[in-house]
Amino acid sequence: MAARNRARSNEDRRLTRAAGTFVAGWAKIGAADQRYLRTLDLGMGDELAVAPPKLDGAITGETKPYPKLWGFGAQHGIAGPRLVLMPGAESDSAWGVVHELPDPARFTIQHLPPGAYELQHHMYETGYFAGDGAFATTSVVVESGATIDVGVLSKPEGRSLQVSVRYTDGTPAQGHLSVRDRMYESWEKVLEYGSTLTHALDPIPRPPVALLDSDGGGTLDGIASGRFEFRLQTPAGDRVDFVAEVEETGVLEVELEAP
Repeated sequence: MAARNRARSNEDRRLTRAAGTFVAGWAKIGAADQRYLRTLDLGMGDELAVAPPKLDGAITGETKPYPKLWGFGAQHGIAGPRLVLMPGAESDSAWGVVHELPDPARFTIQHLPPGAYELQHHMYETGYFAGDGAFATTSVVVESGATIDVGVLSKPEGRSLQVSVRYTDGTPAQGHLSVRDRMYESWEKVLEYGSTLTHALDPIPRPPVALLDSDGGGTLDGIASGRFEFRLQTPAGDRVDFVAEVEETGVLEVELEAP
């Protein structure tokens, strides 16, 4: 938990009550359709200055036009966010970007921090109430002062991913393993309070979850290749977040630090 302490008009200071991992969020005035986030690891007594990122990069790409069904029936359009840029393994930018809804057909997203990213999206595909979808990421390098073409965004083909999770001491991990999807996390929070968005078309699909067996193994469905965030929810109630690269082999072996 953080408490705000505003020292000067151009400085926002916050004091945390405990050590741990925090997510700093920031929204740019004039770009309300996207948000920026950064993960911070803080220990007791640490002090960290966080400056807003330089926002002179952009991407452009293509997706399908709005489905014709949107003009008929008791549906409520579609809801975002629909596109996320998370910093890659060797990224110069520590900031991620969550974009609400790119324009149909040809789109351009501006005000992006330069750096290497993994792009994940849930762009509209069918125009129906189907929530099926595969999870994939694409590597993108955003350059300062340039607009990078990311090509055509479409729903990828997913498959079953066999996972094996163990700790460094050889003990198999236990609990529920899921793909962490910040788009679904935002969507889920809206639905918790009751909303007509339950009738939206092309809903954001629920991330796959696997209950690990006694050997730390399980199966995640609907996974394509790419670099993903994963979350392990242990029987003790702990959350372990990690990032892993999913190859075309359809097999993922992960070793986590022993608790």
